[in-house]
Amino acid sequence: PVAETPEFYAVDNQSGEVLLENPATNDRRVLAADLASFISTLRPSLAPPGLY
Repeated sequence: PVAETPEFYAVDNQSGEVLLENPATNDRRVLAADLASFISTLRPSLAPPGLY
């Protein structure tokens, strides 16, 4: 079995950019210029409990 590498969201303290980080590969992708821009891209899920 192949173990999945954990990815997590982060906000850069200096730039305010929302990032998707992968600590295993040191990969950092910019998802949005700021938190408000990132939140505006979220869509509600119809599956319980209604998470985004």
